[in-house]
Amino acid sequence: MNSVVEANQLSGTLPAELGNLSQIQRMLLSSNNFSGEIPPTFAKLTSLQDFRIQDNQFSGKIPNFIQSWTSLEKLVIEGSGLSGPIPSGISLMKNLTDLYVLYFI
Repeated sequence: MNSVVEANQLSGTLPAELGNLSQIQRMLLSSNNFSGEIPPTFAKLTSLQDFRIQDNQFSGKIPNFIQSWTSLEKLVIEGSGLSGPIPSGISLMKNLTDLYVLYFI
């Protein structure tokens, strides 16, 4: 299962209900105007293999729960509005082959 809504000029906060899509493997939300924090319910997205949120206006810190996404292969959060630090457990993610993180202070 995939969720791709890249470059659609969508705005607002992400619905917490998206975290209930436990079998989703790809969530591509890049190049929109999403804001707010990543909902805590996203911690349940442990089947994610590809998560991209660059070029948005999120706020808050990079959530610690991303280190529980052990199936993750690609993570792109550059220019998303989130700030660091990067969770230390991310170094234990054995499937992660692509990591793009860039934020400005």
